[in-house]
Amino acid sequence: MINTFGFAVYSAANSGADPASGPTLVGSGGQASYGSVWSAQVDGTGSALINFSGPPGNYENGQYVSLIDVLNGAVAPDRIKGSIVLVGAYNLSGVHDEQLVTTSAGSNGTLSMAGVELHANVVQMFGVSVAQTLLSREPPVVTFLSILVVALLLAVLVARLSVMRGLIVTILALVVFTFAMAFLAGNNRFVPDIFHPLLALALTYTGVTAYRVLYEDRERRKVTSIFGQYLKPEIVRQLASTRRGVADIMLGGERRDITLLFVDIRGFTSMSESMSAHDVTAVIQMYLDHLSGIIFTWDGTIDKYVGDEIVAFWNAPRTQENHALLAVRCAYDLINRAPELQEKLLAAGLPPVRWGIGVNTGPAVVGNLGSRSRIQYTALGDTVNTAARFCANAPAFHLLIGQPTYDMCKDYIAVDLVPGVQLKGKSAETFRIYQVVAIRETPTSPWVQFPTDLAAQAHQSFSQQYTQKSILAAANAESKDILVGAEAEAALAGQAAGQAPPTQAG
Repeated sequence: MINTFGFAVYSAANSGADPASGPTLVGSGGQASYGSVWSAQVDGTGSALINFSGPPGNYENGQYVSLIDVLNGAVAPDRIKGSIVLVGAYNLSGVHDEQLVTTSAGSNGTLSMAGVELHANVVQMFGVSVAQTLLSREPPVVTFLSILVVALLLAVLVARLSVMRGLIVTILALVVFTFAMAFLAGNNRFVPDIFHPLLALALTYTGVTAYRVLYEDRERRKVTSIFGQYLKPEIVRQLASTRRGVADIMLGGERRDITLLFVDIRGFTSMSESMSAHDVTAVIQMYLDHLSGIIFTWDGTIDKYVGDEIVAFWNAPRTQENHALLAVRCAYDLINRAPELQEKLLAAGLPPVRWGIGVNTGPAVVGNLGSRSRIQYTALGDTVNTAARFCANAPAFHLLIGQPTYDMCKDYIAVDLVPGVQLKGKSAETFRIYQVVAIRETPTSPWVQFPTDLAAQAHQSFSQQYTQKSILAAANAESKDILVGAEAEAALAGQAAGQAPPTQAG
């Protein structure tokens, strides 16, 4: 092993100017020891890290004197006495004594330092009149633990933040970690591994963000497939934006207070027996489209369609504090906008329909229920059954509600007690049924009559027009049969075109 000039100078100074009488430098197992004075970490070639006291030219600030000044007597003897003095070319051009070095003042291999200054740094690092400042590399186990800790902490933070906020946190983490390691390294004389922890931070953010994008996209598709048929698109998008998707919306069945609304057509079964299959389907489709759109307007969740019956509820899957009032206002709209559907039916040559509504509030089990082959988001319980019974007993364009619904909406609705209606399994003394007769916007607003009578009058008017239209079609067809629906439309169209009318009776 050939020792460097800087170490030879240090050894001579440490042993009283006689290097042979001082300790011997011994290298073994990645360590170089100088007797009991110090032990330094070395690499496979026996080289140790130099702890530079500063960038090139650092010794000009008080530790450098010009040789010509010494020769001219311009430097006081006390300035040199008792010090280790290295004589060499310093900042002279053309000497080619400089070496590209790596210091904390610049990037790797870009700073040119004079050879004499290199050895001066070595001597100062070993320490004679000052404390030793030997450097060591950061132990691999410390590097591994640093990567593990910072990656886990960042992963937890980024997973809980938006993508942009996660990026900002990651940048801050990179800066904070760099300065923290620089502070620790400067005070504990070790060379930290900055690159791999910073790379781990960057890869952690990238990986977590990529996973979240893929996971949240999958969850959005799952939410859309489950709730797309029950809720209006705006609510589906809102549910899909929750962090854990379906898992945040429902964890199996849960018991919660909800408000249910049942609505179905009055007398449709007997009406459909005299209609063609095409007309029955057309009436049901227009009816379901019209009423479902109104339910979605009031942020209701459509549970199911059972023939001409629609089942909807509020306060699931998302929380709605005023769920009972929302359902009652929706029922008002279902009755108030009945003439719109009647007009569409008449224009299509179809008979007008009328419906009754039942609303009930109370606890129910809500969740994904069903068999392995078919799962449906629905509600179960006595509250559901009671709402269905209200609907079954509600006259056309009437809304029947129970006591819990009335208690939640009593500042906004006026009701009449419905006498003579006894539901199976319910006590007449403790279980009351109300018909909603008026409603208002706020507790101090004027009352608005429930549109029951207006809807009934409109239905009667459209029914008369439909009957007249059907009789006219039959008369033009010169048949004793009364044609309805598509047959009546075909008869009128054929008569206008001079074609023979159909003879199929409806």
